[in-house]
Amino acid sequence: MKLELHLKIISIILAFSLLYLALYNQQPIWAESIRIIISLVIILYFIVIWMRTKKLLYFITSMLLPIWLLILIHPNSFADHFFLWEKENILQEIIQVVQSDNKYKKLTTYVISDGNAPILSKQSYNHSLLTKIASTKEIHPISSNELKKLLKQSYIIGFEMRHNSILFHIKNNRQVRYYLNEESFVYPKDKKIKTQWYRVN
Repeated sequence: MKLELHLKIISIILAFSLLYLALYNQQPIWAESIRIIISLVIILYFIVIWMRTKKLLYFITSMLLPIWLLILIHPNSFADHFFLWEKENILQEIIQVVQSDNKYKKLTTYVISDGNAPILSKQSYNHSLLTKIASTKEIHPISSNELKKLLKQSYIIGFEMRHNSILFHIKNNRQVRYYLNEESFVYPKDKKIKTQWYRVN
């Protein structure tokens, strides 16, 4: 195998992996399909290198493949960083809109509605996340078209007003919390992503 072909294969694996992370929130089904295909390619290519190649450079670079496979199997932390890197400006705008409107009360969940039915009822969303949201005592549809638009741009289906924080429910069965003050009480099991942003386990 030529070095040029080897580097092309590695580049393709990395490119499709980044595509997977980019689609993780936006199109979960497509993202999962890409993850499965890339994982199979990594495993097969790793076996080919270790069975048939004698070049040291190939062995050294191939050691990155199992590490990258672990990232694909457990993408949540990386996806959350990628999500904030891509959408933080919109999320900050959402936070400002919510804070400036007194109708959003503490310990209440607000969801995007589609006509008379909440968008949460659509089967395209993960059942376990719906159960978590549905268990909340107070659920209100979001009436503001501006806020709906911002939430949809961020792949968010709803948010909860908590004590000094806002818990965002992301489309792909994940949640991130934003603390309004850096010194606010940290909810148990929150894992910090960056200043004031936490991943909810």
